[in-house]
Amino acid sequence: MTQVILNGNGILSLGAISKEEDLNPKARIIINGPPSDGRCQVCGRHMSELTPFGGPGDPLVGDFSGELLVKTFRPDGPYDAEAEEAWERAKRETNDEGDPLPWFIATYGKDKGERFYWAELAHGSIGKSWECRDCIVLHGDEYFQKREQTWEKEKLQDLKRFDELAKEKGLTEKDKQLFDKSIEDKAVDGKIPVYIVKRWAVNDFEDFWKGWEIYKQREQQKR
Repeated sequence: MTQVILNGNGILSLGAISKEEDLNPKARIIINGPPSDGRCQVCGRHMSELTPFGGPGDPLVGDFSGELLVKTFRPDGPYDAEAEEAWERAKRETNDEGDPLPWFIATYGKDKGERFYWAELAHGSIGKSWECRDCIVLHGDEYFQKREQTWEKEKLQDLKRFDELAKEKGLTEKDKQLFDKSIEDKAVDGKIPVYIVKRWAVNDFEDFWKGWEIYKQREQQKR
């Protein structure tokens, strides 16, 4: 158990894991490593709650007997036929030169144009996903709906935890306003959603708050 795809010269890539010790593999470079929290990246259940994979065909082709999480690769967003059609039109009318976002906004309006633009990019981007035996067989809308439900639940939990941490850290209302400003300053291609940054604050606690203190000090020095 615990499938090793590559292990050599300080480089490690796992294909499946069966125990919590696998969550923190020792290597100089870890390729598409497992989630540090040990949770299925679709339903959010912890390894301790999961039913192991069975033998060949249960539920996957190949033998994953006893594994709890298996690595697969998924599109970052669902297929959107309208977005695909809009992108084909954009390529024709812009001769596939430069960033077509301005064309999308001019043609479809800001909201719809940005939705088409990002929907196709998300669907075309493939990322790793560590999944349990129940979720790895999900496809299309069923998969994305399940993942979205889990993300929404985790978002609410993390926002609640952030408020608790902010209180522990003694953040004032002015600090919170400055916090939002720091997000705007670091934004790439528009403002990063506040909740995403707050999730960083919760899940990458030490590094994030060190950066926050540095930013706060710099802002105070400008005054």
